[in-house]
Amino acid sequence: MPGVPDATYGFIEPASIGQGGHVVIHGQVSRVAQPANDYAIITGLPGELELLVRRGMPAPLANPGDVFDSFTRNQLRICPDGTVAFQAILNGIAGPEGVWVGKPGAFAPSFIEGHQAPGFPEGAVFEGNFDWACNGAGGVVALRAKVEGGGAGV
Repeated sequence: MPGVPDATYGFIEPASIGQGGHVVIHGQVSRVAQPANDYAIITGLPGELELLVRRGMPAPLANPGDVFDSFTRNQLRICPDGTVAFQAILNGIAGPEGVWVGKPGAFAPSFIEGHQAPGFPEGAVFEGNFDWACNGAGGVVALRAKVEGGGAGV
């Protein structure tokens, strides 16, 4: 498995294929030293797949110590240029949820539950129960979410 030495696929979900030929695959990793890190998302062109993210990896731009715990299987998107958007839960089943966008080695959150909502007053944060979409051109995420606090009133 790319990026996970001596590991193999335990099972994989059906791959998504973008218009540019890039694929994104969510699956379980077998034969790993740490079973808690047994789920991953890989992406790339056929024959050039790379690890995007793995369970237990630090979550970029989240709170210090936050790690990816699980990935929502049916919430993977791939754009023609290979940009991937994925939904994940941090720090266990009750942890905050969010969506990250990017490519291997260079992805960042679009939004994380409980974090500041851009364009809103200080203290206005994203709440759970959100819907999102990725445009086909470059991975920009459109979001419909509840925002609370900071006098947001929405």
